[in-house]
Amino acid sequence: MSWVEEVKEILRERLNANRIRVIEPQGLENCYILVVEVGDDVFLIGLWRGEKTYYAKISPATSIPARWDCRSLEYSPIGLYAFAEEPGKLAFRINEKFSKITSISKHINITVE
Repeated sequence: MSWVEEVKEILRERLNANRIRVIEPQGLENCYILVVEVGDDVFLIGLWRGEKTYYAKISPATSIPARWDCRSLEYSPIGLYAFAEEPGKLAFRINEKFSKITSISKHINITVE
């Protein structure tokens, strides 16, 4: 099982997600995006692997209106980061921050013109 699949499976259990889909890296991107559906809400979780650590950014999908890619996720001002030395711990850190993101998502109302 890849490290991304390990994170995905732990989150599926912990977040009680309806569905989690993986968007593979494209072009020069070096991250994966998990599209997580919990109830009626959708969240994006970017997953990166550094030299010595794994890290993630968790954001409501509504805060990324243009494209669901790593660059848009990184540059969005809305979201929280999680860091860990191994994939299993990263999933637990994401889970710890997820309730804060769900409360933020209820107050986001972005429109693109």
